[in-house]
Amino acid sequence: MKKIITIVLLSVLLVTIFSFSSVASADDSYQFDKFDVEIIVNSDYTFDVIEKVTANFNQEKHGIYRSLYNFWGEDRVRYSNISVQGAKYKIEKDRDSTNIRIGDANEYVIGVQHYIIEYTISLPKDSNNEIDSVYMNVFGYDHPVVTKRANLKITLPFKVDPSYTTVISGFYYDSGISDKITYSYMNRKELFIEINSPLEAYEGITVKMDLPEGYFVDVKDPFFFDVFVETYLPWILILAGLFIWIVYGRDKQIIMPVEVNAPDVSPIEAGYVIDGVVDGDDVAAMLIYWASKGFIQIEETGKKGDYKFTKLSSIKDCPAYERTLFNKLFLETDNNQTVTTSKLKSRLAKQSTKIKKDVKKKYTKGKDTLLNKKSTTLSKFVIFLAYICFGMIGFFIGLAEHISVGIMLFFFFMFPFIFIHTWLSRILTYSRKKRVFSNVGKLIFFSLIMLVAWVFVFAISENTMLSYSHSLVMFFGALLLVVIGHYTQKLSPNGHTLYERVLGFRHFMLTAEKDWIETLAEEDPEFFYSKLPYALVLGVSRVWIGKFANYITTPPSWYVGNVSAFNARTFSSQLSSNFTKIGASAVPRSTSSGSYRSGGSSSFSSGGGFSGGGFSGGGSSSW
Repeated sequence: MKKIITIVLLSVLLVTIFSFSSVASADDSYQFDKFDVEIIVNSDYTFDVIEKVTANFNQEKHGIYRSLYNFWGEDRVRYSNISVQGAKYKIEKDRDSTNIRIGDANEYVIGVQHYIIEYTISLPKDSNNEIDSVYMNVFGYDHPVVTKRANLKITLPFKVDPSYTTVISGFYYDSGISDKITYSYMNRKELFIEINSPLEAYEGITVKMDLPEGYFVDVKDPFFFDVFVETYLPWILILAGLFIWIVYGRDKQIIMPVEVNAPDVSPIEAGYVIDGVVDGDDVAAMLIYWASKGFIQIEETGKKGDYKFTKLSSIKDCPAYERTLFNKLFLETDNNQTVTTSKLKSRLAKQSTKIKKDVKKKYTKGKDTLLNKKSTTLSKFVIFLAYICFGMIGFFIGLAEHISVGIMLFFFFMFPFIFIHTWLSRILTYSRKKRVFSNVGKLIFFSLIMLVAWVFVFAISENTMLSYSHSLVMFFGALLLVVIGHYTQKLSPNGHTLYERVLGFRHFMLTAEKDWIETLAEEDPEFFYSKLPYALVLGVSRVWIGKFANYITTPPSWYVGNVSAFNARTFSSQLSSNFTKIGASAVPRSTSSGSYRSGGSSSFSSGGGFSGGGFSGGGSSSW
């Protein structure tokens, strides 16, 4: 057993050593015959860099990658004005580095190649209030090749004290050495550095300068816009949405009167009032409503879920849309004015768009309007803010490449948010009817959408400058704005009164006590059935049926079927369930946001800590 453990440990050790050596191994496909660097330090804390590179390839390669690191410690570094002479090039960015791919993908080179690489480095202001300091790897530590010769020149904007400048060469995490390099100042403004012997693979040169406080002037944060937008703009949008809701979107306090009688509107309108949409339950409830009014007779055919509907009389004194719907269901071609379930479902489906349009028109125009028009407009504006918030994720992902890419992704990200917005609005809308099982399904489906969306955002933001915390705020900030926008639509005075009445009647159906139920059942046996369609559209049919189950012993007068073993609970449950199925395909559920209610040292480490602002010289590789 000990022998096996020993073998396993040795194997792990060998794999680890091999992996480490393969990562840190030198690249023998090329070397630098010469690598000259000139850095012009500007008074505003920016650095113009010119690198004159002579690369010697002993194998066929396309060229080299020049990698510049986007971070110096915890500080971000920005590169701009990047250009290359001597070969084609392409700039590729990710979260950690800005990579310049030099060479032609369709051509190979061998032997000596000359490149001139130019770029500008911008650093955030040094947070040290006692000195201005610069710590820079003027020759990077991540070149995996030998560099035979290197001349480096740093030009400063103002004169300095040379004694506060330290230059060393070495490897990462070494203490650094000074005998391999020679450096001198000219006019106390120009620093020249030469190497006395070739630099080995992964060996670099670091310069540290301690300068008097105020040496750099007019320093601008190169990431001010990014930081402001990433950090503050999502919160500004959320606060703006909350302000709009508080000032313009909040309803007056809802006072629920106990409404024993149904409101003076049809079930389909009551369903619209309670949640702002017309759905299958609302349309199906009209069949029972008409039957309770004596306009139709419903007959059981013997087949499960199949009924015959017979027209007994024409309807009058009702809205035009209701008369139209009724007449479209019972056509002159029907024998004895009777229609079966299959034909009824087909005709309901054909009338679905018109039903929705007509009911919505009644309550969005004219004196019966439910919503305050100003709040409706502001609700759409808040939803628009949600799209902006989500689009910013794409903007910052693309900004790492170029501002034009950011703008393109900003609009591109708005398209998948339509799907997210739609499903969240559905959950908020139908939660008003408290259909628990239906909403659990929607919540599960919506959670899956959110998971896929977030994994997508997380995966693509991993290779950009956008931090996970900022993308998280933008992501969930957009969802919060959808919720705020949903609740921003305010009821009009007429809508407030009607909504209170519908809500009051729903409350009665939920809370009516036993004694009251007994009295109502004795005085009017048809009371239960006449209110059943309202129970359907208000999402309380199970509660309503349960309250009367022990007091109703006969079927309604408008129903013909097998009543030999009549049970009110079974009869009513099957009736409401089957009629909901009849209307299920009648009206497509709303996907709009229009639904409205829902309740100076001579030695220092070249790879250790950082003093003041700075940047890394990066590295290179062949390709």
